[in-house]
Amino acid sequence: MQLTGTIQERVDQAIAFAKAHRTEKYDHEKFVNLYKEAGVPYTEAAEKFCREWCGVLEKVKLYPDSPNVVGDDGSELLSDIDFSFRILTDADDLRYWYDPDYTEGDYCDDCAIWIRENCGAETVPVASGGYYYPDKIWISPDGKLVTIFPDDGPCHQHIYNNLDDFLHEHLDEHCADKVEMVLVEKRIEGTLDERIATVIEFAKTHGGFRHCRLFADFYNRAPLDLSKLTAEQNLSDEAAAALVLEILQDNTPDYWNETTLPDIIQFVEE
Repeated sequence: MQLTGTIQERVDQAIAFAKAHRTEKYDHEKFVNLYKEAGVPYTEAAEKFCREWCGVLEKVKLYPDSPNVVGDDGSELLSDIDFSFRILTDADDLRYWYDPDYTEGDYCDDCAIWIRENCGAETVPVASGGYYYPDKIWISPDGKLVTIFPDDGPCHQHIYNNLDDFLHEHLDEHCADKVEMVLVEKRIEGTLDERIATVIEFAKTHGGFRHCRLFADFYNRAPLDLSKLTAEQNLSDEAAAALVLEILQDNTPDYWNETTLPDIIQFVEE
């Protein structure tokens, strides 16, 4: 989806898109059992947060409107905005950020202690997220979010009214031009010929290359330009393979001895 308007308006549009294309439904029983296993209270605020945001942001990709990365060979690359988010779905992660005794002597020990002493036992971990390096996110009984970047320690905690406020602060400095949701991702293995065959088969399975994103192992944060493939109609497998090889060769640095390999392919909703 193309994003327009001010940076704040683009963030709002991206959030709305993500909520409309969530990749996983909220499973109440799963979360109840998860928090019980971790020994963490599944508070009303935590339940409301997980119900609203489960499967919403984990597979979102935000792209800028111009190249934002310089490759090793000096070429300019269009890469996604390096934002990540995930709901905590591992019992060890939950307990790790909740129980000060469980993290005793670890680098995050002070964070868990600070949360317990200053926010109470009903303020519980729910997620991690942010630009580049993610913050850990707790939620208090009144629904406010407490976030700490672990390397900074508890003296650098931040309070947000909700996740929308958190997202605006973390994304407002990084202008996104387009948002996509990754529906299927496949890591590609084998020889060059085997990998190209995998690419062709994946694209055929998902209706062609129009909604596919291909990444090379040379710099796999930047999707390759597949316009040579999408511009052609009714390509045979052999012709498509030849174009994939040509694209890979075009994107191989001059100082490499071999053609860069296709590394990851994605099917996206845009």
